[in-house]
Amino acid sequence: MKAKSLLSSVTTLALATVLTFTVGCGEGGGGKTPSAAEVTQLEAKVAQGDGDAAMKLGELFAADLKNQEAQITAAKWFYIAGQLEHPNASMGYQAVTKTMGGDDILEAERRANAFKLPAKE
Repeated sequence: MKAKSLLSSVTTLALATVLTFTVGCGEGGGGKTPSAAEVTQLEAKVAQGDGDAAMKLGELFAADLKNQEAQITAAKWFYIAGQLEHPNASMGYQAVTKTMGGDDILEAERRANAFKLPAKE
């Protein structure tokens, strides 16, 4: 059981490191909210069932570390990526939500559940 917990911690740390590195390198909007055009393009892909696009949106918004609204939005997209069975979705979700309050997490999940995903086949 300890090995599983350690693996989970290492995985979460790895994602947090990637998010921090992304901010430092100026990727993901340089720590700023992504452009409306970029968001619209990625949202259209998510609406078609693209889990990678949902992860990308989560990463873009997560890079804006000091913006509470961006963190809620990042959690929303990571949650959706999980619904689309992206293998790294839970890591992203955990990395973002570990510093969020309960109300913000509930809001992120409410927004995720309101997003229209394609019907599962």
